[in-house]
Amino acid sequence: MVKEAGIDPKFMDPHGYWSGWYLGAMCIHYNTKRFKEEIAPKGVKPPSSWDDLLNPVYKGEVITSNPATTGSAVIITATQIFRLGGVDAGFKYIANLNKNVRQYTRGANGSIDLVSRGEAIVGTAWGHDTIARKTRENLPITIVFPKDDGYEIGAASIVKGCKNLAAAEKFIDFLLTPAPAEINAKIGLRYPVRKGVSLPAGVPPFESLSFVNYDNETVVKNLEAWKKRWSEITGH
Repeated sequence: MVKEAGIDPKFMDPHGYWSGWYLGAMCIHYNTKRFKEEIAPKGVKPPSSWDDLLNPVYKGEVITSNPATTGSAVIITATQIFRLGGVDAGFKYIANLNKNVRQYTRGANGSIDLVSRGEAIVGTAWGHDTIARKTRENLPITIVFPKDDGYEIGAASIVKGCKNLAAAEKFIDFLLTPAPAEINAKIGLRYPVRKGVSLPAGVPPFESLSFVNYDNETVVKNLEAWKKRWSEITGH
């Protein structure tokens, strides 16, 4: 099934405990009007990378999330560690970013409303949710997917010892077929991990995204230590 669907093995658990069936990518979004009026005149280009968020022009103007309350912030933190080549380098980034942060939200997408209202210039959020709200509500924001992006894998598993194993196996197989992937792409704007599924207008092609070499097992092993270090740096 996995090979037939053209699913990259990195979206499946190497130990066989779970099967990935969709992917969500993080994005950077900014208030188009405030950027044009306040930042662009300083000769600064629109933010397009993680490092752009460290620019002093964004002091007090960044909204991102808290890893103690949302997995998206764990992904953002881990992404810096992986893309910069080490834990110390990753947390140096977090320390520098903290200088510009106006607010850490409890949820992944708390920045969308704040940036849209102009309470801050730039924020981080899930790309699919941000695109959906911008499209449906005509929000005054611009969305970009940075290089070395972080992502989540939406997965499903079968509980060991379940009473209806045959039905559970059929359900997992069903999730890897085009039908649920097309529904999730159309309504949730999430990327299917399988090939042959079209995306709605406004969603960047999967091939245009650049993902960091994300190691789930490393994150799991270090999760509590990384949360503690993040808290010590940010005071949250």
